[in-house]
This record gives sequence, structure tokens and C-alpha cells, in this order.
Amino acid sequence: MLSLVLFSSLLYYVLEVLCVMTSKYHNVPVYIDGIRFMSRKEGQDYLNFKAMKKAGEIKELKLQPKFKFDKTGITYVADFDVTWKDGKREIFDSKGYKTAIYKIKKKLFKYFYPDLTLEEI
Repeated sequence: MLSLVLFSSLLYYVLEVLCVMTSKYHNVPVYIDGIRFMSRKEGQDYLNFKAMKKAGEIKELKLQPKFKFDKTGITYVADFDVTWKDGKREIFDSKGYKTAIYKIKKKLFKYFYPDLTLEEI
């Protein structure tokens, strides 16, 4: 016979697993270097960029950079802001699925930040 504490702990664990498994886009959050990433893909992309930075290919790597679209009140948060060793700056977003909102924000990004490149990985 299970004790009430053990049963409630088991129930909480099962509910937590079900909540993770039933996310809207089926992504599973992961923690790497104490940083929470919204998906395994984003976490893997971080590890790839981190390795490139260690190899000297990347000068600067920023996580979750924010871009404001002037006077619209809309802010776009990308996944990575990479400055390459040659000084070129690129913005990257780990995408498994491109939502309608993302497509609109990408167009706004291109309009307000024409000098930057936004890439999906």
C-alpha cells in the first residue's frame, strides 16, 4: 500500500511528464550550463555556437537578444546574436515550426533592421 506522500509525489511526477509531452509544438525544454532552452534543438544550436566560439570563429555570442520595432510596441526576441570574427553580425532563431506571428515579426525585423541578417536554423 502506497503512502499518501509517495502517491502524491508519483502523481505530481506523472502530471509534470504529461505537461511536458503535450506542449503545443512538442518541444521539450532543456537546461545546459544552467541556462533554460525552450527545446532540445535550441540547446543543441547553443552547444554548436559555443564550440565555434571556443574555436575562435565567433567573437561574441549573445543569448535571447531583444529587438524593438520602433513605435509599434512590438518586441522580437531571437535565440542568438552572433558576431563573427570578421565583425559580421547575424541573428539566429532555432525554428522547428514557423508560426504566423513569427512570419510577421520576421518581416518587421527586416524592415526595422535592414543591416542585420535573420536566419532560421
